[in-house]
Amino acid sequence: MDSAVSRLASDGVNQPVLMRVQSRYYIKADNYAILITDCSCFAEAAEFLFMCFFAFDVMYPPQLKNFYAFFERLLNVHGSAGKLFEFFRALKLN
Repeated sequence: MDSAVSRLASDGVNQPVLMRVQSRYYIKADNYAILITDCSCFAEAAEFLFMCFFAFDVMYPPQLKNFYAFFERLLNVHGSAGKLFEFFRALKLN
């Protein structure tokens, strides 16, 4: 695990990224690997990664901005990372 985190850091990856080691999913944030507990599939792990951008107030990497904009559109979230209130309001059940 430590070698994977170190490799990403040495490659200049600063934003949160999703990692899968064996059958577990992790979010790499700064130089730490955070285990996603109670995660049963890739879709849940990807959703958690998307939420991390809002919780940590991190901008999307320029090369993936359209990818994350797609998720914003699906969840009816307006704007970019850093608007945690809007994100949770979009998840509110009607």
